[in-house]
Amino acid sequence: MSPEICLVKYLARRTGRVYGGWKPTTIFGTGNVVHETIRNIVTEIRNSTTKERSCVISPGVLSIPYVVELTDSMYLPSQLLISVRSMKELEEVLDCAKKSGIKCYAEVGYDGCMPSSLVAWIKFLELPELYLSLLEDLGVRTLVTIGVNRIGYATPGENLARLYSEKKRVAREGMIALLYIGVGYGMNRKEEEKLFSEKVKDFNPKLVRHRLKCIQDWESGTIDPERLLSNWFGTKHIIYTKGTMEIYDLSWYLTLEFTKLNGIPVKGTVLNPYFVNNPLYEAYYGYISYSYWQQNPNAHAHYKDLLKGLDIDSPELWVNAVPGTEKLIAKFDPELITTKIKMSNLHSDELSDWILSHRPLSYDGIKYISFSTLNRICNHLGMEVSTKKDHSKFEAARRHNLSFLKQPDCSCVGFRHFGCRCKKKS
Repeated sequence: MSPEICLVKYLARRTGRVYGGWKPTTIFGTGNVVHETIRNIVTEIRNSTTKERSCVISPGVLSIPYVVELTDSMYLPSQLLISVRSMKELEEVLDCAKKSGIKCYAEVGYDGCMPSSLVAWIKFLELPELYLSLLEDLGVRTLVTIGVNRIGYATPGENLARLYSEKKRVAREGMIALLYIGVGYGMNRKEEEKLFSEKVKDFNPKLVRHRLKCIQDWESGTIDPERLLSNWFGTKHIIYTKGTMEIYDLSWYLTLEFTKLNGIPVKGTVLNPYFVNNPLYEAYYGYISYSYWQQNPNAHAHYKDLLKGLDIDSPELWVNAVPGTEKLIAKFDPELITTKIKMSNLHSDELSDWILSHRPLSYDGIKYISFSTLNRICNHLGMEVSTKKDHSKFEAARRHNLSFLKQPDCSCVGFRHFGCRCKKKS
């Protein structure tokens, strides 16, 4: 779902196309699906680009396409979504991933877009080897990760989770975290476990263990952002927040910064209820994006507060019409908006056709947002920002004719070999 959308938007931009929407499809992950999916992702990126200077590795959050496009970066998902019809099959998926050298775990819950099964986010604890090879081959030097992390804070709502295992204690790698989403919103635990049993026949309530305090927001959370980038050397920007609102607001401030940087007059705003955005195109024509969850009762009031900060007398409103948008529009004060531009709906080619016929052939001369500016904006929004640089070992080895790139006695490759704990080192 969301990481897939972020990925396809990135691929569309790099290949001169426009993302036109998505439809939920139930795909039951079995066997080595994690490794195969990663390999397919890497193959698609290799077919779309030959060189990248920076990369955003994160869950799929509404504002991530804005970060990717307005900083001119590459995107890699930090998690994958699969449908679950059997807990045993999910255990086998995680076991296959471990045998392939992929360090990950699963957060399992349910989502209305896939009503016939449970769903599992397969979240990476460290960057997979295929990612590392891709980053090295494309010349990436800067990695950015953005997500929700509430370690040390209460985790209500969709973060309530319990360990699902035959063992009472397990390591994070290969762990299954069962999400009690309903309990987070007042449902009885037994009722929710009955729902699990209806969707997955081999669900066993006796295997539900203790409460997990480390679990983050299941769609936009990262359990350990430091560890996620720990096996890569270079410049790392680790950005996280305690909630999703700050990340949603990032699209607003990034597009506003982009227009200032390029001297683009602000015409109005564009609504982004759920991934119907086209970041570079919108910003290029002076539309500031408001990203929000369409069922959020506070979405209207927050939009009004942000709108006050725009130095524009008669803003236009570009409406991406998806379910829930009408409720927000109905609340608008007439004086806030002078023109409403209805562009598309979620499952239509109308928006992509419009953009293909109206966008410039190229964005020559555009200045992209730097990561120092991104960090400044994130700090302004109250996010935690950490920047780390470790180029010395890599650059020193590069000056010695790249002789370190192949290590016959070590499973590590390239600059990843430095700092590893292999017994045999050159």
